[in-house]
Amino acid sequence: MARQPLDHDSPPRDCFWDPVDISEHTSQSAAFVVGRRLAIDSLANDLLALLEVDTARRPPRIRSANLRAAFLYGRPVEQFCDLPLSTLYESHAAVAHERLLAQASAGRAAQIETLHLKPLGDRIAVRLHASRSAPDGLGVLLAVENISDEIERRTQMEAIDEERRRIAQELHDTVVQDLAAIHMEIALWR
Repeated sequence: MARQPLDHDSPPRDCFWDPVDISEHTSQSAAFVVGRRLAIDSLANDLLALLEVDTARRPPRIRSANLRAAFLYGRPVEQFCDLPLSTLYESHAAVAHERLLAQASAGRAAQIETLHLKPLGDRIAVRLHASRSAPDGLGVLLAVENISDEIERRTQMEAIDEERRRIAQELHDTVVQDLAAIHMEIALWR
């Protein structure tokens, strides 16, 4: 199934990439954000969702998506066609997303970590990798990586580190107080 050329006045007739199209499209983005060409194998293993965003329209709209995007966001691929990108994030994250799209449109690789929304309002932590998808700079390819597990591990590690610091401080304070008490007793005995 090949992607149809985009007519800015009407939604794309086909907003689904098959694996061949994804591979061809990604290889055309020579300096893809993660610094390596994405292969079909890594797409299958890493659960990377791909969204192609039309930045010429206001608000920016999704041109096409892959099956991983449908899986990640919990909505059918067809629902991504002509969907405003802003429906995937909360309003307070708009500036970060606009900056990401502007950098990618200018040909600079960009990345952010943020929260995205599923249709029923559930939040998912994602890392967005963005690169220009069209030579004219009017399209951006977003690779969306689910980092919910990574965030949970980071939170657990931070809690463990905080507990270690607390115990170390408590031991330090106890030892210092004991040494001060011993020093005072020795001073009294003299």
